[in-house]
Amino acid sequence: MRKFLKDARTFYKQSVFGNSLCYHSVSNLNAGFDRIHSVSSNVFKRQLQILNITNRVSSLVNSMLFKQKSQVSITFDDAYLDLLDHAIPYLLNKQIPAVIFINSSTLKGKTLWRDNLRLIFKSGLIDDYISEQPIEYGFNYENVYSKTKQPQYNSELIANSLSDFVNKKGIGYKERLYLNKDELKQISSSGLIELGNHSRNHYLLSSISEEQQRKEILGGKEDLMKEGLLLCNIFSVPFGGYNSINKTSLKLIAQGGYTDLLLTNGGEKFTNHKMAARTNLKVINRYLPKNRL
Repeated sequence: MRKFLKDARTFYKQSVFGNSLCYHSVSNLNAGFDRIHSVSSNVFKRQLQILNITNRVSSLVNSMLFKQKSQVSITFDDAYLDLLDHAIPYLLNKQIPAVIFINSSTLKGKTLWRDNLRLIFKSGLIDDYISEQPIEYGFNYENVYSKTKQPQYNSELIANSLSDFVNKKGIGYKERLYLNKDELKQISSSGLIELGNHSRNHYLLSSISEEQQRKEILGGKEDLMKEGLLLCNIFSVPFGGYNSINKTSLKLIAQGGYTDLLLTNGGEKFTNHKMAARTNLKVINRYLPKNRL
C-alpha cells in the first residue's frame, strides 16, 4: 500500500507538470518490447482515477487554449486497435475527454515501421536484418532500436528496408494493429473523444527532406480528411523529441493550419521555443506514463 501511494503521488506530480499524458497501446498484455509504451488496462484505469478524483482531467483543446496548468489532458498516439476494448469504454463511461492521433497510412493497411522493427526483434531476426544494412550505419543489437530514430538516418529509407525484410521473411503481423476509419468515426461521434494528425507514416521529420515532410504533415492531414474524419487543430509530432523536428517541420505545421504541437519530453521546456514562437505555434510537452500502479 505504501509503494502504491508513493507511485501514485509520483505519477500525479509528473502528469500535472507535463499537463498532458501520452499513451500508446492499452491492453491486458504485459508491457514488453513488442509494445514499448504499453500500459495495462488496469493500470490505465487506476491512473485516470487518481486524476479524476481531484477533477484534474480536461480536454486537450481547453488545456491549450486556456493554459490550465493544473489540468491534465489525455492523448493516444498511433491509434492502436486495443484502445477499442481497453481504453475507450472506460473513457466514455467516466466522461473523460481525450484525443487519438492517427498515422494516415495505417488506414490503408500499412504497418508502422517501428512496429515492423519490434516484430523483427520479437522474431529473433534482428541480427539478420542488421547484416543487410550499410556497414557505415554502425547498427548492432544494442543500438539499432535507438539509432534508427536519430536524424542522421533517413526514416523513409529505414522504413522501406524494414518492410522489405519483413515481407521477405514472411513474418508480418497476422492480426490488425490499428483502429480503422469506421471505428474512429464511431469513437469521435461521442463528442468526447477527438481525432488528430500524427503524420502519414510516423517518420522522424528531422531526418527527411522538405518535400518528404510536406507529404508527412500536410499529406497526412489530407488523407485523414478524405476519409471523412474530423480533426482538431493540434499536431502530434512523431517521436516527440527535441531533435524530432526542425525549422522546416515548424513551417509546414504552421502552413497546415495547426495552432499547437505536441512533444513527449515530460514537463521540460521546449528548447526551440523561439523558433516555434516565430510561427505562432504553442508547444506542449507530454508525459509518458509507466506501466505501474
